[in-house]
Amino acid sequence: MKITRTQLKQLIQEEIGIFETEEGIGQAPDPATAAPEIKTERDADFLLKTISKIDRPAEYKQVLDAIIAHAANIPQGAAVLRALHQSLPEIMRQK
Repeated sequence: MKITRTQLKQLIQEEIGIFETEEGIGQAPDPATAAPEIKTERDADFLLKTISKIDRPAEYKQVLDAIIAHAANIPQGAAVLRALHQSLPEIMRQK
């Protein structure tokens, strides 16, 4: 399965919205009305700028494995992964 940069950005944007909603910060964005430009934190911005260079399944798996493993090091990381896991079937149906 190949996920494009746009799809990954949309996925990240949705998850950020879900995470913010769980934290009481804001509402989850509606993908139909979401702005094409994603507001990101500085560190995430670097990853999103370089993600297009990841074009082989092995590289893609390495990045996802690292992100998943990193969730243990951040507050609410498990909640973010749970929300992502729950939303994956719907995301895959849309693609």
